[in-house]
Amino acid sequence: RILDPHLIGALPEDIGEYGLVFPPHLQSEIVRSGQRHLYIESVARNTTKFDILEWWEGMSLHLPLLYPHARRILAIPCTSCDVERSFSVWKRVQSDKQQSMKLGTHKAYVSFCFNGV
Repeated sequence: RILDPHLIGALPEDIGEYGLVFPPHLQSEIVRSGQRHLYIESVARNTTKFDILEWWEGMSLHLPLLYPHARRILAIPCTSCDVERSFSVWKRVQSDKQQSMKLGTHKAYVSFCFNGV
């Protein structure tokens, strides 16, 4: 929530509540540098089409302390579908029949399975 400009109104005033996103030493620097205030003030509230990644990319020079954390957090997948799909593929790939394949053949087979071929 803290990294989505559209939800800025729901943010608590105390930046300390975001210890999982920003380490304590960085929290005071963010407040001291005025980047928290700049972040709040720079939010475009009336945007119809909004790409959060483009917004953060555009603000990277203005919010250098916040930007790396936003990029890191926003890269986390919202669902576990990819992980579950990977386990399903690995179950097929790691059968007894595939254990006798040569390494190159096994790598090609894994690549085909993960790419839906």
